[in-house]
Amino acid sequence: MKKKQGLVLLGIVLLGGSLAACTQKTQTEELQQTTSSTSHTRKTHKIKQTPVAPTVLDSSSTTTSSLDETITLLNDELAVAAYLDNYQAQHPELTLEQIIQEILTNPNFIMAHQDNLNSMVLVQSEQQLRNGDVASEVTISNDQVYARQFNGNELLKEQEYTKKELTDAYGRSLDQIREIIQLAQTHLADSNEQTSNEKNTVDGKNLTQEQVKEWIRNYLIQVEHMKPDMIMNRTTIEMSFSDGQLIINPRSIGVTNTSSLGFFKINASGQLEKQDVATGQYEVVSETPLLD
Repeated sequence: MKKKQGLVLLGIVLLGGSLAACTQKTQTEELQQTTSSTSHTRKTHKIKQTPVAPTVLDSSSTTTSSLDETITLLNDELAVAAYLDNYQAQHPELTLEQIIQEILTNPNFIMAHQDNLNSMVLVQSEQQLRNGDVASEVTISNDQVYARQFNGNELLKEQEYTKKELTDAYGRSLDQIREIIQLAQTHLADSNEQTSNEKNTVDGKNLTQEQVKEWIRNYLIQVEHMKPDMIMNRTTIEMSFSDGQLIINPRSIGVTNTSSLGFFKINASGQLEKQDVATGQYEVVSETPLLD
């Protein structure tokens, strides 16, 4: 009887050990699965990508990048932005930076206003159109920017923007845009000065008698360095024709007589010539009229 009880107790002990071993194994497997799951989760984590804004605006494109909302492009800046958009559309092979550098090195780049409010801006328009250049005629009204985009004399398209669209697309290039405007203003000033000088240039072949006298007086003062008071107040200028040519003889007025200051004439090219006393020949002494 005792032997049978001992066998029962031994069976109970062995069964308990087996159950404990199974429980430990199950816990170990669960821990390994948890660790494996955690490791797998870390390996498959993805980084969110930032969207890229389009470089060229059209009626269907919108910008997704953010911009300092305190930036507001002025009329001239909006006109340059629309021009840059036109340039990019016609030259997609160039980056915006390359386009800006091309403009900044263009010796003929110019902008002009068609009204006193600067609401219509011509960028590379008028005479530049004949050269086949990219050009824009931009009108700004309230929040709308209306652009007629050209290549040479060909109108490629008429496009509308909002100020925000152009600001979002080109606001980051504001410093370069202002450089472009400054360059255009410098070129325009130089062009206006040249035009003014051309208008003020007098054709030596078509002078009035008063202009001829003024030329002679200024020549005597500026080139021959005679005293201004004597030339302006005590010199008379006589004119006569010889062999179809106008002969000019300035004479200094003295107390009792007058003395010649030389003989001059204007040749067929409109140049002032003076007679050499020794040879009697005339030589050019002034290429263009010296007028005040």
